[in-house]
Amino acid sequence: EYDLRELGYHGLSSGDSVTVRLNPFRAPAVMVIKAMPDGTELRFEVLPIEKDEAGRDITAPVIGEEYRRLPQTAAERRLQEIKKRAYGTDDLEEAERAHKARNRQPFAGAGMDAMADVREAPQYLRRSGRALDVEGKTAAPVPLNRAQAANRLMEMCGEAWAADPVACNDLIRARYPQSVPESALPELAEAIMARFAPRAATITHFDGGVACAN
Repeated sequence: EYDLRELGYHGLSSGDSVTVRLNPFRAPAVMVIKAMPDGTELRFEVLPIEKDEAGRDITAPVIGEEYRRLPQTAAERRLQEIKKRAYGTDDLEEAERAHKARNRQPFAGAGMDAMADVREAPQYLRRSGRALDVEGKTAAPVPLNRAQAANRLMEMCGEAWAADPVACNDLIRARYPQSVPESALPELAEAIMARFAPRAATITHFDGGVACAN
């Protein structure tokens, strides 16, 4: 039989699962291995319990002569540390006396409010926000197909478009075979007006009194 209670000083708690391996070089000592959450392992070499002829642990306290408490667990040791910090002392006995006294408040010098859980919570955050310098994202307009572009250019060009609609469509197709960006409409309108807009007639007078209109 092996007693693992002393390993409570090193992080072993009641209910933990451990791996036990026999040490062939130090038998009957065994190696007790505990896997930690971070992936590491704690290894302890444990000797068997020494017993007398009656089968009793020879290290156990004798009834009527002495008493001995069980080894502290990790949780008990942490509770003692909390008590010492709460009353600002390194002496556990002083911390226990302060804990039992009714005139000592834990964490008195730490600026903690023991009644914070029963006070009314603020309804809004008092701390003002900070403006963030974020660049706004803009979406590009959807390109127009040739039919949509033709309708828009028909309105923009008027008589120039009506002069030769087929040639105007050919001009659009030559410059933009697939789709027409909306930003390209002014450029296309200018090209159509320059090529197909009606021109004003000019009259040239000849000496013979004959007028020629162009």
